[in-house]
Amino acid sequence: MDTFTLIAGHTVLTTGGLRQAARALGRPVASVSVALSRLEKALATPLIIKAPSRSAPTLEAQRLRSELEQAADICLRVHGLFAPAGPGSKPANTISLLALRRFCEVVRSGSIRRAAQSLQTGQPQLSRQIAGLEAMVGQPLLERSGRGTQPTSAGRALMVLAEMLETTWQSMTGQADNAFRRTISTFRLGTIIPLGHESETARQLAALAARWLSERPKTPLFISSTTAEDLLAGLQTGQFDLALLDTDLVPAHLEQKVVASLRLAVVGHPALMSDSAQSLRSLLQRLPIAVPSKRSGLRQRFSDLLEGLMTEPEREAMTLVEIDSLPILVNLVLQHGFLAVLPEASFADVEEPLSAIALDPAYDLKLTLAWPPTFSGRRLAEMVMKTLWTEVR
Repeated sequence: MDTFTLIAGHTVLTTGGLRQAARALGRPVASVSVALSRLEKALATPLIIKAPSRSAPTLEAQRLRSELEQAADICLRVHGLFAPAGPGSKPANTISLLALRRFCEVVRSGSIRRAAQSLQTGQPQLSRQIAGLEAMVGQPLLERSGRGTQPTSAGRALMVLAEMLETTWQSMTGQADNAFRRTISTFRLGTIIPLGHESETARQLAALAARWLSERPKTPLFISSTTAEDLLAGLQTGQFDLALLDTDLVPAHLEQKVVASLRLAVVGHPALMSDSAQSLRSLLQRLPIAVPSKRSGLRQRFSDLLEGLMTEPEREAMTLVEIDSLPILVNLVLQHGFLAVLPEASFADVEEPLSAIALDPAYDLKLTLAWPPTFSGRRLAEMVMKTLWTEVR
């Protein structure tokens, strides 16, 4: 599908026939006829009932009229971005939706290499396609550097219109282009592993998913949970567009924003813990401790606590069990006499009694949103931050 075909189809319906549309567009009747046939084939339905003087729209054409008008309007706005640059130059006559899709993926990925991997196409081929698109529109759409690509002002405007056009086209066809949804429509949010369904993180992420579906039904949001280290690796490879980390130790090349600060506490069964905060050091030496792996930000905070309380020989003598499954970790605390360091909000609603020793605010766990320094990364981060973290207990 291409922009001229959508414009021509809408013009035929509004003017009442092929000849009238050809005059309005300043194009040969044959070109308009071919475009109409191409549109009817893509939609799998006839759009006009032909008559000697004036054609009439079919019932299906009348049903699609509003969406076709919207698509044609977006196409004209796309063409309007690429007015002639100087004497003798001509604006683009048509642009394929495939070229727009691939351009959007390059912007979202932040590099042609990552986009080629996502699209499962060759990098040289994709580079030629983007260069061809820039030549067609008569101006650069991407700024290239050793760190990747950023859209120019024209490129940013084009991406917004291209996504609007694809959404309208998919609505008209009633068919999901799975390749496009994987690369353009679906945003991929990686998050830390919530501490059970009752945790504040789980509640906020569920609220985000529900509100996102309500406000952006044509733009799916995929949420996947893993450790902070794996999240950072996923941002590097393009597996995630955005990540919610349980640490503020984020590499400088990523953009970031701390969205919450969670108070931590050492928790355990009441029968095993003293009421006195002075016993914390002896408790940590005496009882086994369930901890997440070193790939998590929570484990890094726990290590900071131990370095402030104990000598190296004392730390080496401690009994630690690494558990990246947080439900198992909590069960070790509740049922098997282990200690753990957890955010206070994560066990506030636990039915069984727990004793806790709150840690100094210096050990607070920072929750950080991080994203690649790309136009699409910033755009997604802004959308998520408007929805995600309203209040953290």
